[in-house]
Amino acid sequence: IQEKEKIGEHEKDCVFRPIKCPDFDCLNEVAFIQLMDHVKPHCFEVKELTDSKKFKLTQDLNPYQRSITQIVAFGKTFIEVGRIQGNLMYRWIYLLGSLDEAKNFYCHISCKNIAKGAKITYFVQVRSVDEDYQTIIDNGDAFIIKRTFNDKEKSEISYELRNMKEEAKDENYESGIDD
Repeated sequence: IQEKEKIGEHEKDCVFRPIKCPDFDCLNEVAFIQLMDHVKPHCFEVKELTDSKKFKLTQDLNPYQRSITQIVAFGKTFIEVGRIQGNLMYRWIYLLGSLDEAKNFYCHISCKNIAKGAKITYFVQVRSVDEDYQTIIDNGDAFIIKRTFNDKEKSEISYELRNMKEEAKDENYESGIDD
């Protein structure tokens, strides 16, 4: 029984575990260790961030543009993705890491209509690349907004990524919280 538990633990973090490509138009499944090599041709932007606490990434919204951005922050690789289905827009950030690692990261996602000044903000846990995008959408584990896209109205989406484990350690320096 103990060997089965060890195998289960190993499979959660195995670098050869199968991962679905985060590009919605790609149906490939690749080994975790090969995911970034597979995704790089799909990425339209790469952001390397030097601020180890928080960052903001602002993008114009275009319903016809596929959106995948690779983000390097906190010594980790993240992938920002977006999908529009009908008149709903879904956005979230994946961590290139396990489900347990993803629990340490949260994101404020804000969508602002420039012309009207209206702004909607959502606070959500970063998702692990182990999670399938359709499951994330079905479970509502993403920033979801009903939008009517029109070329005359300009909107932007911004992200603030937070490492909650590090923030807790900083705030509780003497508390005994450890890695």
